[in-house]
Amino acid sequence: MSKVLILLTDIPFHDEHVTTGASSRARMIGEGLKSKGHDVCYAVPKAIYNDCSDAVKSTYELYWHSTVSLRRTLNIVKPDVVVREWHGNLELLKSVGDIPIAFDLPASYLLEVQSQGIPMELEIENKIKSIAYGDYFICSNQRQWYYYIPWLMLAGVDTTVDNMGIIPISANPHLPPLQEQPSEPVFVWGGMFWPWQDPILFLNIIIDELERASYGTLNIIGGRFPYNCYINRKYIDIPNILKKSDRVSFKPLLSYKEMLNIFSASSIGVDISKDSPERHLSSPFKTVDYLSCGLPIITSAYMNIADLINKYNAGWCVEPSDEYLFREVIRYILKNYKDISPLKTNARTLIKENFTWDKTIEPLHQFCINPKKREKHFPVYLNTVSYNVGVRLRELKKYEESIKEFENLVDDKGAPIEWIHFHKALTYIEQNMLDMAIKEMQKEEELYPKPVIKIHLGRIMRLKKHRDESLNILFNTLDEYGYLEWLYFEIALTFIEKQDINQALLYFEKEDDRFPKAIAKFHIGRILRLEGNMDKCIEYLKNALEEEPEEMYVRGELSLAYSLIGDIEKAIVYFLEEEQKFQHEINYELYTLASACKRAGVIDKAIEYFNALLDRKHVEKLHRGGAYFHLAEISLNQKQYKYAQELLLKCLELIPNHKKASQYYKDMDIKLSAHCF
Repeated sequence: MSKVLILLTDIPFHDEHVTTGASSRARMIGEGLKSKGHDVCYAVPKAIYNDCSDAVKSTYELYWHSTVSLRRTLNIVKPDVVVREWHGNLELLKSVGDIPIAFDLPASYLLEVQSQGIPMELEIENKIKSIAYGDYFICSNQRQWYYYIPWLMLAGVDTTVDNMGIIPISANPHLPPLQEQPSEPVFVWGGMFWPWQDPILFLNIIIDELERASYGTLNIIGGRFPYNCYINRKYIDIPNILKKSDRVSFKPLLSYKEMLNIFSASSIGVDISKDSPERHLSSPFKTVDYLSCGLPIITSAYMNIADLINKYNAGWCVEPSDEYLFREVIRYILKNYKDISPLKTNARTLIKENFTWDKTIEPLHQFCINPKKREKHFPVYLNTVSYNVGVRLRELKKYEESIKEFENLVDDKGAPIEWIHFHKALTYIEQNMLDMAIKEMQKEEELYPKPVIKIHLGRIMRLKKHRDESLNILFNTLDEYGYLEWLYFEIALTFIEKQDINQALLYFEKEDDRFPKAIAKFHIGRILRLEGNMDKCIEYLKNALEEEPEEMYVRGELSLAYSLIGDIEKAIVYFLEEEQKFQHEINYELYTLASACKRAGVIDKAIEYFNALLDRKHVEKLHRGGAYFHLAEISLNQKQYKYAQELLLKCLELIPNHKKASQYYKDMDIKLSAHCF
């Protein structure tokens, strides 16, 4: 038989501890393989290993590995097969080398991720690339088998070959002792408070019927995921949402042993949730645990196990949309409680005949008898996913990960993919690593010449403040290729930095004529404001806003324009819209608005906005010092001399050469009245 190493992401199962689906699944697979004669050991990341109790370490042959390499453990264990629980961690998978990998594919992780609002493109790419390293695959039910066929194909796996088996969620062949039926009905619900398995409606109906009948109880065991890796995930706060009743008791997550004891002492297991795609694919552990303890269950009619529940008469299967039928089932149980006792035996028979790990492990057992590496083919189209992931990582400011994603992209002959050096250059630009960006742009131009590279080289030279060199590159590009989108725009930006406003305006207008875009109109409006042409400025900015309502800074620029012409009401409206919509802090806009309010005599607003500016963390000395000065002037006018003196001192600490502040402070005398100013 084979030596099998199971890679686990959670603390390994122990019946004295709270368990998770991943650790229960790993234990089930490991014990199933042991029952067939295989030698099984486990490995976890070092941080998890350090958190394992002595009881866990003494229960298993347990090893640790680093987060990026498994070589140390492989050299010690020398396994014939590696079984990977969950997907992900490509570096770890690469380090497995020539040892065959069997993947235990999680039911519907992406559907769970989607309900948590986690960026999907990163997870999708990780899933496909992880699967591409597998040699054999297992899942929990027939629906998951169908679900994973297209994923395997996307990862370059030949699905005409027998390389995937179904191993259901299974129980220990030695089932818990069967206990007597309680004198009154005891319903039990157990599990994590995940949002994709929402039982609130059905638990409330049970509570209604228990209260109506003054008979029976409901036990709820559960809580949030016990490990910090999910600390920021969403949960349903079941204890605080459910109806209050003396017939309901709540217990936190318990050790597996304690949980089974409560299940065994109960009457009916509740495993029904709102309808969702995730539930259609799932095979919950608690379903198997309920049945193993001799609990008939109430479950959704669409669940994988529903047909067997009906066949063995081991519970009730109800469509979640049929609230009336669910209520009738609860009433039937309460009215005929003594008659449902035979269902306890039926529940255990269902498990014994279908779901014990010594029977269900057979597909993986057969692979482990003769494990083989399959011929790998990593589809080139995966590069499209990686492009998007690399760009997304850059947007998230995860620059090192973004660069790494682009570096891993090669074609099927090992050559660099077109646009890779370009994307790397853009990532370096965002980090202000401009020399590295130039090198990458030059590599891209050498491999795959294209005029857009020259535009970006001109842009980089502008960012390096080599403005004449920037214009030289951009005009040469114009001569060689004619007009290209964004070319006039870059020329205009360079002229702005050279303080040649007329030339900048000319090229922004040319860009807007050829490829109208809101950002060009924004810059034209900005230049017109600098020239004092406020009517035209506002006209262009409003056109920009109509063209692209989501364009940043346009409302802020409008706020500045209206501030300068004294229309404080509109200035405030556009400023607040910009701040609320994009949640960024543009200090010069707020400073200008506060100053305009002061000039217009809207003193309350001026004070509010100057103080708001001072409350911000990253404010330039000039603006912070200016705010202190303006507040000091307001205080002087309000005859708050001592406060004005404090503000002037703060201003001078930031702007020592501020003439007016220096004069005010020098002339400040407690004996003088305000008119001396």
